[in-house]
Amino acid sequence: MVLEGRRRTLRIVGTATSPEFIYQIRPGDLLPDDAHFSVFWAPDAELADALRMEGAFNSVALRLAPRASEPDVLARLDRLLEPYGSLGAYGRDRHLSHRFITDEIGSCRESQC
Repeated sequence: MVLEGRRRTLRIVGTATSPEFIYQIRPGDLLPDDAHFSVFWAPDAELADALRMEGAFNSVALRLAPRASEPDVLARLDRLLEPYGSLGAYGRDRHLSHRFITDEIGSCRESQC
C-alpha cells in the first residue's frame, strides 16, 4: 500500500466487507478502482503509530435506534465533531455504496433479472 506517499508492504491475514464499503470508491471518483484504492482495517495501535495520529479516526458508522430522528442525530454529530475538523455527517441515502446497490436493485427489478 501507499501510506503518506511511501510504499509499504502489508501481510494480509483475512478479508472482510462491511455495508458502507460494498463498493469501494475513492473520494472524488465516480467508479470503483480496485487497482488504486481499497479499504483496510488495521489494529488501532499500529495504524496510529504509522500515521503518528494517536487517538484519531477518519470514519465512523452508526446504526440508529428504532424511531430515532436521523436529522437530529446528524445535527448533533456535526456539532460534536465540528471542532475536530469533521466534514459533516450524512445519512445512508447519501453514501455512494448505498446508492450503487439501490440503483442496481432498482434496475434489476425493472428488467426482471
